[in-house]
Parts: sequence; structure tokens; C-alpha cells
Amino acid sequence: MGNYKTQEELAEERQLLRDAVSLEDWTEFVRRDDIPLDLRPALSARRPDMISLARRRPLTADETDKVYKLLVMLFRTNEALRAHTKELARMVNDWTQAMNSVKFHADAIADFASFKRGGLR
Repeated sequence: MGNYKTQEELAEERQLLRDAVSLEDWTEFVRRDDIPLDLRPALSARRPDMISLARRRPLTADETDKVYKLLVMLFRTNEALRAHTKELARMVNDWTQAMNSVKFHADAIADFASFKRGGLR
């Protein structure tokens, strides 16, 4: 039927991907530490509109470091989400190929059952 992976191989690949990207849920950040206190409510609620509620003021060096770390965390989270969607696309492609193969064989069986030429190639 083709060169398909076993369920065990697919499960192992999915676990390796989960371990690599460190995401348990699509709304999760790779890391939650070092989030500035003013931004925590918006990030916890997953509501970017709440960021405007943070106090506007000059940042200390420590707070600036936290904002920079937050940006790094967001970039890494974005990379993890990209890896996740790439793997999902691969899985859908594998599934589509498998379904096409099943349809091909089902059509061949139907042709054979109907005494049509080309059945069970």
C-alpha cells in the first residue's frame, strides 16, 4: 500500500515534537516566568486589549530586561506554534494519502465485483 509509518512511529514522532516545542495547548506560552507584573493580567486572560491597562511610565533596567525576555518568549512561542502547524500539515497529508489509497483499492474491488476491466489491478 505504500511506505506508511506505524502507529508506534507516529506516536514517537508526536512525543518528540511535544518535547521539542514545550506546548501543551495552543494558548500556552513556552515560558511564563519573567513576565512584567503590569502585563500578567492581560497574558493570563489571553486578552491583548488589556495591555492598554498597564501603567505608562519609565521602565527600570530590570523591567526592561523582563520586556526583552518577554519578546524572546513570544518569538519562541511563535516558533513552537509554527513547528506544531507544520507537523499537523504533514499528518493531514499522510492521512489524505492513506485515504486516497483506500479509495483506490475500494474502487478496484467495486470494479472487480461488477466484472469491470481493471478491477483488482
